[in-house]
Amino acid sequence: MSFQAQNILSSISRITILCKELPIIISHGSKRCKIYEVLTGPEGENAWHTFNQQFDALFGEDCRDEEGRLHHIHRGEYGTDKVIKYLSTMDLSSLPLDLVDIKLNWLKEELEFLS
Repeated sequence: MSFQAQNILSSISRITILCKELPIIISHGSKRCKIYEVLTGPEGENAWHTFNQQFDALFGEDCRDEEGRLHHIHRGEYGTDKVIKYLSTMDLSSLPLDLVDIKLNWLKEELEFLS
């Protein structure tokens, strides 16, 4: 396994831990929250297109408030648990790992701030 793939797996592991440690002040998601809607929406033409499109819709620069905080973070089955489940099913061999790493870091940094 390449160093980049190991780094991605480490990031996913860290994201998983951080999601489980989110404070109770972070609301629970519902089937109407952005995370659930995006991750259960239509897939792209390939794995990278799907991942890129979904992560940009949820955690991209335009998904931040005036203070730079992401506003689509919710706990529970329809929130961060859904993100964890999605990340655990990704086939890293079909993705550009350098770009995946950047996008995962957006989420990881926000979760570290919130925890």
